[in-house]
Parts: sequence; structure tokens; C-alpha cells
Amino acid sequence: MSPLQTFPQTKEPKSTHHPLHSLRWILRLIVLCLGSGLLAAAAETPAAAQPPLPARAAAEPFTLAWSSAERDSTTSLAWGDYDNDGDLDLAVGNGSESDIQPNRLYRNDGGTLTLAWSADEIDSTNSLAWGDYDSDGDLDLAVGNSEGQPNRLYRNDSGTFTLIWSADETDSTTRSLAWGDYDGDGDLDLAVGNYGYSRLYRNDGGVLILAWSDVELNWIQSVAWGDYDSDGDLDLAVGNDGYHQLYRNDGGTLILAWSSEERDLTTSVAWGDYDNDGDLDLAVGNESDSYNPQPNRLYRNDGGTLILAWSSTETDNTTSVAWGDYDGDGDLDLAVGNTGYEPNRLYRNDGGTLNLAWWPAEMGSTTSVAWGDYDGDGDIDLVVGNHGPNNLYRNDGGTLTLAWSSNEIDNTTSLAWGDYDSDGDLDLAVGNNGDGQHNRLYRNDGGMLTLAWSSNRWDYTNSVAWGDYDGDGDLDLAVGNDYGQSNRLYRNEGGTLTLA
Repeated sequence: MSPLQTFPQTKEPKSTHHPLHSLRWILRLIVLCLGSGLLAAAAETPAAAQPPLPARAAAEPFTLAWSSAERDSTTSLAWGDYDNDGDLDLAVGNGSESDIQPNRLYRNDGGTLTLAWSADEIDSTNSLAWGDYDSDGDLDLAVGNSEGQPNRLYRNDSGTFTLIWSADETDSTTRSLAWGDYDGDGDLDLAVGNYGYSRLYRNDGGVLILAWSDVELNWIQSVAWGDYDSDGDLDLAVGNDGYHQLYRNDGGTLILAWSSEERDLTTSVAWGDYDNDGDLDLAVGNESDSYNPQPNRLYRNDGGTLILAWSSTETDNTTSVAWGDYDGDGDLDLAVGNTGYEPNRLYRNDGGTLNLAWWPAEMGSTTSVAWGDYDGDGDIDLVVGNHGPNNLYRNDGGTLTLAWSSNEIDNTTSLAWGDYDSDGDLDLAVGNNGDGQHNRLYRNDGGMLTLAWSSNRWDYTNSVAWGDYDGDGDLDLAVGNDYGQSNRLYRNEGGTLTLA
């Protein structure tokens, strides 16, 4: 299967004035993150922000390289080389709130995105997933829908997409899709997480057959495959608005192995072996308010049984959690991003016990975080995307210090590190969502972030992602937008971004 890239979404705080945003910030997919690296802590007094460097005489601005002619309400994006020509093509899932917006595929022809396909079906799509379900060497497209519309599978026949399957079940709203070979027969099966009954469709020689359906009506936000009991087959984790479940795969049969006793409004989860015993433990970030205070939680995996090992003393309105060994002592620590003007937090892992080690003096409304070694010193630094100034915390030997705050006051929804100018350090792309707000690029000049580019138009952006779509060796920037705005692709030409 060809490698592909997808656009992550982030949860937006409740205070947003756009009612449709509540559909956008669904619980993120559970991710296996054993060593994703992470932040630093223990300093409660941040240093003063460093002044920006003066702009270089020959700055390298981004230039808009492409805007779709179509005006859609896009909910999801997925890169994939569907025509096997060596470059990435773009699948676009649309919400179709005006009933005139099909899903689309833009073919990459030597660096030019051309509309190659629009679905005949007019669906309200929430999620997309590429996968070679028929094992013929090209990528097929699964589509998750809502509002009484069936989920669908489009088979890729040498570059032509044919609707090959529509689910008989239309009683649920799909929030997430995940391909995985759960029965070990060499082809991909499809797990579907729904507001309603979640389901598993077994792939029998290229035919999707309903193999399992959850017996409980749940508000499922995310599903993810992983071999949690180390027996060689994939198990299914399910994140709900309420409680969480784990289905153990016993020889191809999914059996409910665990349900959390806690009834939480979960926004984010992260797997990580925090106790270094060789199996994955589960961190859970929860939504909270004065009427329903909920702590974040850690479930320890004891030989395949998840046991509540920790609940935070703090009841924050959490949007993101991430494991990483910020202090370099060989175990995973937990970073927590919060909204509602509650401080972000770092919990240090002291021999299996999580202790609150750091919180910044800055309190904002965090929607996204991204880890990267921006100063090249071998440890992971933390950038935080806010509704307000964005902040960068430098990791100095295990101490997080405020190193930079943006001068721009934006409603940031997404962040992406990438070395766009190929000078060996990470630069920062920022996607913003709000009236009169532009997307931005901050160039890393020897460890100093300098505003190098702002888009010449303002968009309601939900996601940004770097990728070398034209195969010329440098990173190009894709932007996914909302509210009927064109998605955009900025081609990087020697450090200059041009609308493709």
C-alpha cells in the first residue's frame, strides 16, 4: 500500500460562535504513541518571551498555489496515491449541508491538482479512510456518513472509482473508520464507530459482510485497532461520550473485555506503556465544567485487564493528552492541554506514579499541541495553539521555559512542524479559524521563530499538513477549510509557496 498522509482535527472550545464547529471537534482517534516524545517541565516561572529577529532581506513568503473551484463544506481530508504515479492525490469529504456537495477526488498531475472525480451520491460525510481492501495494489476509499445515509466503499479500478458497497445499516451516525486485518486472513476489515451501534465488517474475498454489531446504543467518538494483549491479533478500543470499552479479539471473535466504570465526557485518549511492563496503558482526557467536574484518568493494563490507576486531582476542561519522556528518565510522562482558560499541565511519571510537575503561568484556551525539537538540542519542545497568542515552551534539560509567544492573536485550530526551507530546523505552520484571520508560517532562524508568511486571504481553517506533493524534495502545505471555502494547496518552490 502506498504511504499516505491525513489531516488531523482538533477540538475547539465551547466558546466558539460557530454552531457547526461542534461537529468538527469529535474525539480524536486513539493513537499508539509508545515513545512519541514530548515536553519538559518543572519550571513554574516562565522566562520572558524572546524578541523576534528582524525579517531577512530576502524573505521567502508563501504564495497560494491552488484553490478548489468548488465551494464545499469540507469535514475531512486524506492524502493517498490512488493512481500509483508516485505523487499524492487528495480525497475530500464534504458535509453537504446544502444537499449539493458530493465528495471529491483531486488528482495530482505533476504538481497540479485537477478535479478527477465527484461522487454521484450526495452524502453528509464525517470521515474518510484509504485502504487496499481488495488487495489489487491500489487504494480504495471508505466513507463514513451520517443523517440516515449509509457508509460506502468505492473500489479503485485502475484509477476509476466505482461504488461497490453501501451498508444496509443506516440507523447510526458514523464518527470514525479504521481498517485492520482483525481475522488474520491477509485482507483489510473495516471497523466503524457510530453515534448508535458500532459495527465490524469482515472482508471475505473482497466482499464486506457485517460480522459484529455492538449490542449497546452508544455515543462513540473514536475506534482504533491495537494488539493490547500481545497475542498476535488486533483488538478494538472504543471511546464514548460516557464510558470506554475494549473488545478482545479471540480468534476472530470480538468479546467485550472491559468497560470503564467511570462515565466521562472524553475528548482525547492516548496509549502508552507508562509502567514499562511491555503492554499498553490508556490515558484519558475529559471535558469538565462547574456542573459536571471530571478528572482525567489513567487505566493500567495488568495482563490484559484495564484497571483505574489514577485520576487527576484537577478537573480541567481537557482537549488533548500526550505521552512522552520529557525528563529523559526512561518512562513516559503525561502532558495535558486544556481550554476554558485553565492552565495546561505536565504530570511527571515517578516510578509509575503521576505527579503534577508543571503548569504555565499563561492560561488560555488551548485547542492543539505539537511536539518537535525546534532548537536541535535532542529533547522535545512543546508548541501550544490557542485562541489567543500561541506559545512555544523550550525544554532546557527537563525544564519547560516560555521561549516565544506570537504577536498575532488568532483562533488557532491546527499546528504542523516541518522544515519548509530545508535548513535543518523545524518551522511552524499555523491554521486559524475566524473572521479576518490568516493562516501563518513562522520560520525558525537558529531557534527563533519569525513570522515569514501570512496567507493573502482569510479562511475558516480546520487543518494544515505538510507533504511533498510534487516530489521535488521540499515540503508543500495543504489547508482544509470549512463553511463553503475552497481547500488550498501551497506549492513550495525553493522556499516560496505558490498556489498550485
